[in-house]
Amino acid sequence: MPQISQPGHADIHRWLEAMQVEFYLCGACDGFHLTKMQERPGVFDSKLELIEEQGLLQFSTSMELRPATLFKLYSELGELNNRHNELKIFVELMDDTLPKLVISSHVRTAAGLTEEQFADFVGFHSDVKVQLLKWIHEQGYALPDDNDEENHAAPEIEMGHQHLLH
Repeated sequence: MPQISQPGHADIHRWLEAMQVEFYLCGACDGFHLTKMQERPGVFDSKLELIEEQGLLQFSTSMELRPATLFKLYSELGELNNRHNELKIFVELMDDTLPKLVISSHVRTAAGLTEEQFADFVGFHSDVKVQLLKWIHEQGYALPDDNDEENHAAPEIEMGHQHLLH
């Protein structure tokens, strides 16, 4: 039986490469930014972060929301969290940015994590998040991308002949 140890940044880096997952390191944080997840429509950021002092690996994905949809989305957060109990789903509100939906998951690493467990964690949670992101878009909660704006632009109303009464 192989020795299981708490993974470090080098392990995460090696495992992502072995899984052929595209990622980059931004320099502003210690996270591994997942390129394919970040290329999904509406995704603002998606990264894996090793929080060694807490013995956790966090996988978080955030997307910008349409402010006008916040009340309706807030009313559905309880059900979303219940339906996706492996995720933490919440809205992040800051004074100087658009509201963001944060979808987060964690796995304990303090007792150790194997490469297979890591691959299962990343693969499973990526799939679940993709499905949830699609649903968020379908419900109209996501802030439209530039491409989406063309498709979701307000319909043009053709005015018929109007008769003016004097």
